[in-house]
Amino acid sequence: MNHASVVGSRALFACTGALTLAAALVLGAVAIPSPVARPQPSHAHGALRGFPYTTPIHHVIVIVQENRSVDNLFNGWSSKGGNADTVTSDPVTHLALQPCSLYELAQGCPPTSGPSPYPNSQCDLSHKHEPNNPSNPGGFSTEYDLGLMDGFQSQTGDHCSLVNGENPAFSFVPPTETTQYWGFASQYAFVNHALQANSGPSFPAHQYLIAGQAAGMLGNGDIVPSDPWSIDENETANSHHSCLHPNALATGVDLSSAFPGIEGPNVTDCNSYKTIFDALPAAGNAPSWKYYTNNEDGLWGGPSAVSQDCKGISASGKTCNNQSIINCSPQALMDFINNASVPLASVTYVIPKGSWSDHPTSVSPGPESGPNWVTLLVDAIGSSPYWSTTTIIVTWDDWGGWFDHYQPPSAQNPNQSIINCATNGTLKTPASCGFRVPMIVIGPYVKNGYVDTTPTNAAGSILLYIEHTFGISQPLTGTRGSGALGSADTWTTDDLMNTMDFTGAPHPFVPEPTSTPASWYLGQSCTDPSIRIR
Repeated sequence: MNHASVVGSRALFACTGALTLAAALVLGAVAIPSPVARPQPSHAHGALRGFPYTTPIHHVIVIVQENRSVDNLFNGWSSKGGNADTVTSDPVTHLALQPCSLYELAQGCPPTSGPSPYPNSQCDLSHKHEPNNPSNPGGFSTEYDLGLMDGFQSQTGDHCSLVNGENPAFSFVPPTETTQYWGFASQYAFVNHALQANSGPSFPAHQYLIAGQAAGMLGNGDIVPSDPWSIDENETANSHHSCLHPNALATGVDLSSAFPGIEGPNVTDCNSYKTIFDALPAAGNAPSWKYYTNNEDGLWGGPSAVSQDCKGISASGKTCNNQSIINCSPQALMDFINNASVPLASVTYVIPKGSWSDHPTSVSPGPESGPNWVTLLVDAIGSSPYWSTTTIIVTWDDWGGWFDHYQPPSAQNPNQSIINCATNGTLKTPASCGFRVPMIVIGPYVKNGYVDTTPTNAAGSILLYIEHTFGISQPLTGTRGSGALGSADTWTTDDLMNTMDFTGAPHPFVPEPTSTPASWYLGQSCTDPSIRIR
């Protein structure tokens, strides 16, 4: 494969084919632009901030994994800068957390009591928003239980094989399987209290990650009075989730109704709200973007479900007509390795294939698949000329139904409860924040071992960081400048800049080891629509 076929191509190989490792190993120098001087605003926490920042960062990469809470994935982690806020037992039910391998397909989750060895119980826990349903308990509304945080014991899950009546939600991943994640968090920064920006599953979560909403909101963050419905579930009329099927409808929730909300199947899967990709042209130097996904027509298609980003259907009828959307997850690793021929975009989102996404019941062929995938992506950038101008943010799209104990301080105050973290002023929406998701900030100017303890909206913080880095003067929520739902309060004012120190030279990159070679990922098919992801 020659260089000309690499540059600007979204179809380096057929989606059912494999990447050629030789082409991926072409390395070389690339010109990096010099920093652009920008005025420095006030940086007080809890205050809406001005634009823009002066930083040497020209590239932001957001790596999105799947379905993990902080108590589940970072249980017991610590660094010189602090600890993950985790517990070994539920402070409400006093049930102890038990180890559960990422490779749940083969090893399963243990019971909370019973004989040893524990049975092989695979569970994709319910992570729907759905209001409490006593006949089918599960999901955020059951677990949260109006702030009592006592519903995890009622979690039965979807696609769940229980043997001894165990409570699969009370599980944590053994540290031996997360060494790279913990290593990156220890080298760089960990965000301790980043709450998922919505209280539902993947499809709306991936919309919040790029737009701070999933319909029902105006550009200034207000709820649309005439049509307040927002996507809050994964279900659609025909199993499609993008503008490739403009007549598809997803289950939505009325944002003007009281928590947990009134649901109805009346939200189109092809919306037109503004995304961070639409905001980028407002910045100088014409920032570019790329979005790598495992299936444009699936739950993780992101901009493929936004009409102005999809730009219509391609001639094949299977993808959007936008070269910035790349319907091939392994292509991200190839492009990162082959950085001399494929320039790094200003903003890049990388969505994995299901088998290396950390998603329960999908991980294959072993627990190392997800951590190694993330590590190879980071190591490729870290060893490239782009390292000195790049920030990498690793996060998980939703909590996956796993236990998480965290309630913000002063939970008695309704403005500081989990569900109210993404509110519009005094109006509480049923689609407001969910439980915590892990977040690691990696880069040459990130403080070593830093633990950010600021309670924040996870997607909002990422969008804020992008907006402030590129000096976007017309952010997603107009003049308020939060970049996400929640602009009228202090929840989304953590733009992650407190994890940075720009006063010195960039830190040299120290790679994390991997046990799976890049060639394995590069040899896999582009997409995995056959894997059933909830």
